[in-house]
Amino acid sequence: MMQKTKIIEAEKLDHSRVSFGSSVTLEDLDSGNECRYTICGVLESEPDNNLISIHAPISRAMIGKSEGDDFVVNLPNGKKEYEIVKIEYIPIFSLKKVIKTEKEFGFH
Repeated sequence: MMQKTKIIEAEKLDHSRVSFGSSVTLEDLDSGNECRYTICGVLESEPDNNLISIHAPISRAMIGKSEGDDFVVNLPNGKKEYEIVKIEYIPIFSLKKVIKTEKEFGFH
């Protein structure tokens, strides 16, 4: 399995559409409130800090979308509709609040 792994360099991806590593500013179409999420890997995610896993429902709903696109996501409290206001790349380590060591990952 390790022979097929590939390191994804998010800074080299095209962020004109939402992809892995994108920081996405959303407008909640019900309330008008804006928030920003950054899509990252499972081990880098910090949901309380808006760093969300590529597997999160909201991530899956917005992958491939462009600025100005609307989308609906099924959340535990019901459906929410958002508009993508801005897509950009911000290095994840400038956003993280918790930096784990190798030992904390538990690979050894």
